[in-house]
Formats: sequence, structure tokens, C-alpha cells
Amino acid sequence: MIRFAYMFSVVKNVYIISFFTPHCKPFFEIFPCSNRQRIPANPPRRLRQELQSISGSAVTLNRLAALAHRSPDHGNVISRAVRTFLFSTESPPLAVESLDTLASIPGNEEICDGSLFVSLCFDSLPPSLLLLLRHAGRFRFQPYLLFTVFLGFTKDPYPCVRKAALDGLISLSRAGAVEGHSLITRCHHGAVELLGDSEACVRVPAIQTASEWEEILAEVSARGTN
Repeated sequence: MIRFAYMFSVVKNVYIISFFTPHCKPFFEIFPCSNRQRIPANPPRRLRQELQSISGSAVTLNRLAALAHRSPDHGNVISRAVRTFLFSTESPPLAVESLDTLASIPGNEEICDGSLFVSLCFDSLPPSLLLLLRHAGRFRFQPYLLFTVFLGFTKDPYPCVRKAALDGLISLSRAGAVEGHSLITRCHHGAVELLGDSEACVRVPAIQTASEWEEILAEVSARGTN
């Protein structure tokens, strides 16, 4: 219920969103708050102030990322500057953007710990959550952490999130990153449960996910009997 309440809050976040269609696209575009001509004509004062401050922060992140690519020798200094946005408790979307920026900086080995990543996943609205799930492989976390996150979000109420979670499980299967009969079985069962999902955009990757994990499960079972 906590996450549901957070999902429908628009005042505290960088993005204003609409509900998703069955085809995993918004009715109207998610728009960045820096696009001032599209901000409502008379937004609440608190919202207006936050939109303006976060807009400036997003521009700063973009400039830092560009600078890191132009001057890789200064990557450590730039990474420290980006980290100042990573622990933005008032704006999870800004923290997500900073995490994605850190992952894009060449030679940046340590991005953040797994607990912060999990916290951001559960505190984020769908646009930011999708960014986290789709780019999770770039953050270099332990496979078991990613497995737990992906499997958990296969039960998310948003079809786009369920699809992204299934895509994440597919990436883990192809990387051979998950070992152990029980974990592989859980991945397979999680995908099988979504074969009857009400949304086609979820059922299609569920078929692929179930198929790939079934092959891995068969291989592991065969090795166990030899």
C-alpha cells in the first residue's frame, strides 16, 4: 500500500505521469519539468519551486556526464560530484538519474550499494523504476540481488514494469548468472505465472522467459542425475 500511495503522488516527483495503456505506453507523453511551456498554467507554489530546482539539477547531471566523457582522467572527481545527487531523499527521480549517470562514467567501478538500489526501486514512480530495471545490468550488482528485484517486480501492478522485470530475468539467464536448482525453479515458475497475464506486452516476454529458464532447469536437473 505504501508503494501504491507513492505511485499516485505527482507533487513530490520530477515527472508528471499518466496511467499506462495495455500496450505499455502512456496516454500522453511523460514530460520533463524543465520543459516550462508544458507545465500547468497555475501549478501550486510548492510544485513550481520544486520543478525549477530539480530542472537545474538535471541539467547539471547532464553536463557532468558529458564532461566525464570528454575528460576521462577526471572521472573520480566528477563521480564524487554526481554522488551528491544520489542521496536526494526528497526526489527519488533525481537520485535515479544520478545513479544512471554514475553508471555511464568510464572507469567508475563503485556506483552504489545494493540497499540503496533496492530502496530506489521501491520508492520510484514507473518512469524512474523502468530506468532502474532496464539499466540494472550496468550497475554491476551481485546476480542474486538483481534476481530478487526482477522476480519481485514480476508482480507489479503496472504491465510495463512486469515486462521490464521479465526482460531482466531473460538477461540473467543468458549471462548464466543464477545458479542453484531452487533459484532457477523460482525464475521459471515466476515466468509461467505470467503466461496468463491480461496484457499481451507481458505475455510475450513471459513465453520467452519461461522457455529459456526451462532449458536451464533441464540442464541443471540433468547434471544432478549424472
